[in-house]
Amino acid sequence: MSGKRKDLTNGTLEAILSFYRAQYKVSDIARGLNLPRSTVDGVVRRFLAKNQRWRALKTGRKRKLSEALIRRLRLLIRADRWGTQAQIFCRFHRLFGLDLSHNTLRRYCKRYNLRRRPCTKKQVLIQRHRVGRLPYSALIPLL
Repeated sequence: MSGKRKDLTNGTLEAILSFYRAQYKVSDIARGLNLPRSTVDGVVRRFLAKNQRWRALKTGRKRKLSEALIRRLRLLIRADRWGTQAQIFCRFHRLFGLDLSHNTLRRYCKRYNLRRRPCTKKQVLIQRHRVGRLPYSALIPLL
């Protein structure tokens, strides 16, 4: 069950976002403005969801792969669906000359849901198949 959103004034919203842009922690902003942490966190999350470009400018650890390289990795995996993971990663290293570990590329593949091939299901045996297998199994001697 979700609760009712608080009606915050524009001044309060601007204060929350200005503190967040100045890289204050959400808990510090909540304590300073005497608001619940969940309220401040909700305002910040809605702001980040609407402003994808501002999220990209956020400070933090630099990504190993840019968005363009992630798109190219996705295309490379789609082009060679039956290659092994090692083959695909070797081809990626040759094409783009990046010095990345296999674990980093595996992590990116898992994060962006990049799969080499669809899962194959075993064929379900129907009654006709079962009946056909019984006489054949009687003919084969057991060792």
